[in-house]
This record gives sequence, C-alpha cells and structure tokens, in this order.
Amino acid sequence: MSAAFDDTGGQGAGGGSAHARDLERLFDADGPIAQAAPGYRKRSAQVEMAVAIAEAIERQGSLVAEAGTGTGKTFAYLVPALLWGGKTIVSTAGTTNIKQITEINAAQNLGMNIISANGHPEAFQMV
Repeated sequence: MSAAFDDTGGQGAGGGSAHARDLERLFDADGPIAQAAPGYRKRSAQVEMAVAIAEAIERQGSLVAEAGTGTGKTFAYLVPALLWGGKTIVSTAGTTNIKQITEINAAQNLGMNIISANGHPEAFQMV
C-alpha cells in the first residue's frame, strides 16, 4: 500500500477503528505527546499517517508513505511502532530524524536499543 499525507486542513484520522481512536487521543493538542514534547502541535496528516501505519502493522502488511517537511513523520511512525509493532527497524540518513528519535528515547526513558548501521553515524537502526 502507498499513501501521501499533507497537512492542508484535513479533519484528522476520521476512521472509527480502535487504533484511530487511541491515536487521536495520544496526538491530541492536550494529549500525552503534547505534554511530553515541548512545542508539539497536532497535525491531522500526522494522525492519518500514524493510523495507516498502525493498520499496516495490524494486518502485517506494507506501507510506503510520503509526507512533506513539518508533517510530523517521526512521531507518526514511532508511536504505532512502539505501541503495536514489536521489533521495529528504522533506517534513515536524516540527521534531524536520528536526533529526534535519540532525544525521544532519552526523554521518555523508552529503553530503545539504537545502533549504528554499517558504522555510519548518519544511518542507524532502532530495534
């Protein structure tokens, strides 16, 4: 499955699934993510992407997602992966993304094992 997400004023995840309801609460402007992450703001495309990822995890399927800068991709994939994904591998060359994941892990004491892939500090895997 492939999907594109943008924040052009959508109304949120919309779906009635348990994942959608749980993620709407987590990503709410007054929810736990907002309380834990200074400067966080709710983005409808972020919630939609998180729901699509959670649903792909549930059906053990694949999802190729594309979203622009500022959509909130890091939380959109990290939250469902941590809640429902079990072992998760994230591979990225984006130093901003690596910094975000490392800071989230440290701040929330999540105990993620973050390792460098192929010795390149810009590319790592999170398991």
